Amino acid sequence: MKTPRLGNDHKPVVVITGASGLIGTAILSLLTDTDEYGIVGIYNEHEPPVRLSGVRYLKADLSHEREWRGLKDLHTYALIHCAARIPGTSYGCDTGEARRINTRIDKLAVSLAGEQSARFIYFSSASVYGIITNTSCNEESEPNPVSEYAAGKLASENAILNDNKIPKHFVFRVSAPYDPHQRNTTVLKSFTVQALNGAPITYFGSGGRMQDFINVTDIARACVNALKNNKYGVYNITSGHSISMKDLAFLIRRLANSNSEVNPAAGEDPQESFRPLYNISKAGKLLKWEPVCSLEKGLSEFIEYVKSGKS
Repeated sequence: MKTPRLGNDHKPVVVITGASGLIGTAILSLLTDTDEYGIVGIYNEHEPPVRLSGVRYLKADLSHEREWRGLKDLHTYALIHCAARIPGTSYGCDTGEARRINTRIDKLAVSLAGEQSARFIYFSSASVYGIITNTSCNEESEPNPVSEYAAGKLASENAILNDNKIPKHFVFRVSAPYDPHQRNTTVLKSFTVQALNGAPITYFGSGGRMQDFINVTDIARACVNALKNNKYGVYNITSGHSISMKDLAFLIRRLANSNSEVNPAAGEDPQESFRPLYNISKAGKLLKWEPVCSLEKGLSEFIEYVKSGKS
């Protein structure tokens, strides 16, 4: 990787890994709006959905140490590390491989941040808490990851927290980010497509499993706040509210103005008892952040995007 030229405006340099992903794209968009930073966006397999003016994009496989060498001359102010291999399922055979790759990338990212004395924002996952059943989780709650992916995230968290070379660190535990541009077929997209096609909207089990969905624009705002904040540590970055799969189906049906039936599918939900409630008061107090995009507003935009045929 060649060192990107950022011009002579002497703006603080912010490097974002995973620049073509859901969260990385949202952060890049918000940072370019501020016009305060020289921005480098690094991506690998997928081209960025939009190439933003003012961003220097680099394609690199960050699991190889040689790809990080070109960044060592940038005098990085902040490294925002979103890049991660996401396994196809929580429990599939590819989860171990995803963990191995992510661990390698995380170690190299930590090394660069330490060498540059940069702020380090690491995107972890609320899945490190494990299967939550009607229990409120704050950042002091005991993690109990049940998948290889989550266990890998927790291991990287601990490596960051115990590395005295990167004292300026933020660990963001994010839950179920969404945005109209997401590539993966999630429950939001499945329900939306079913509703728009007038097909039955189906959920597994009783439909009681809950999830905390957060719009990526709110995640990006938390990240920008952290760039000027010295309250380092671990933060839950979620909406703070959960919705059951059955209620989600009815909500999407209403917002899509659909006549679809909402029915249980033939099959149990392996996470039937999942009832997460993430406490986000720490982020509100120390980062001066709270989510502002309601699920109803975000889903309305999501539905309109899918309806347009662009997804």
